[in-house]
Amino acid sequence: MIRRRSVPHALLLSGKPGSEALPLALATAKRILCTNPTEDGDACGECLSCRQAAVLDNPDLIPVFPIAKEGDSKEVVSMMQMPLFREMMKKYPRFTDHEWKEIQNSGNRQLSIMVAEAEKLIERTALKSFNSANQVVVIWLPETMRTDTANKLLKLFEEPPEGVIFIAVTNNPEGLLPTILSRFQKVHVPPIPEELLFRALKRDYAISETKAREAAHLAEGNLYTALKLSGALGEKEEQDRVLDEALSVFECAYGRDPRAYLLKAEALSKESRPFVLDVTDRLLSVMREALALKEEKISDVPGRSFVYVPGEFLVRTKKISSVLPKSAIAPLMEEIASARQELRQNANVKILYFDLLIQIARHRKK
Repeated sequence: MIRRRSVPHALLLSGKPGSEALPLALATAKRILCTNPTEDGDACGECLSCRQAAVLDNPDLIPVFPIAKEGDSKEVVSMMQMPLFREMMKKYPRFTDHEWKEIQNSGNRQLSIMVAEAEKLIERTALKSFNSANQVVVIWLPETMRTDTANKLLKLFEEPPEGVIFIAVTNNPEGLLPTILSRFQKVHVPPIPEELLFRALKRDYAISETKAREAAHLAEGNLYTALKLSGALGEKEEQDRVLDEALSVFECAYGRDPRAYLLKAEALSKESRPFVLDVTDRLLSVMREALALKEEKISDVPGRSFVYVPGEFLVRTKKISSVLPKSAIAPLMEEIASARQELRQNANVKILYFDLLIQIARHRKK
């Protein structure tokens, strides 16, 4: 698009949490603002604009991201939290909203892009650019916009001042208001090919060949997930705990004991919300593995080429797959996805999981 000089004024890059969507958005912004691009059309990396963009200190680059507001305190805008955001980018090779909440010490408070942010953005984009012919606004997680924020920005997204380009990065396009979604040109950021991910883990993060190979296979093209699984971020035990809990949810549901459902729901309600969200995401992964296991039984492909679950959890996953009809997987995934969305909107964990356990039990083979 840049080479053809056909960059739209509003781009929406979508990918899984921790995917390459945000790095791509920042690299694109850096290239648009570069004052001395290379012959092949990339950012030079050496001009003042590039050096400033690399540390999010370019006056023509406007980062927007959600903030965890404290009680009745005054609304906070991204500019006020830039030191923390830069700290996160230095600390983590890839990150999600979980790391961002952790750095903010936000606990269970929800992240949101507030009305004050919209007002500040309208004010800043009305000014002329400093070093470049453009201003680039990179919005991370636009799905966290409050409705009043989104409504205030509709006109700006539709008819921005000359030279203003919006690049939004979403993990959940369905979470955006249709009126916002319609104003952006959508680009899906694909996963990293497994072999490329394997080489990067070995080369850039000094991970052993055995661990890198396993992590690259299990991560489904996501560097963030691969780094967690390999232990490079010191979180492999936590990831194993999440998967263990997700499998235990299915095992509890298939026990068909309402008292056990209540105990499980109560136990999860005492965990942190980020952990419960991770478990809910893993429920979807378990569904995917259950389907893969069924397909492998009827395919000519030997081994576990389609299965992305660590060996120590494979036996439990196979048991779950064996009692789950293939026809039930799609509707059950819809139930889990709906539950995940409600959790992100601060639903009561105990009530939601008690209901979800009942829904999972309904889909077991009779």
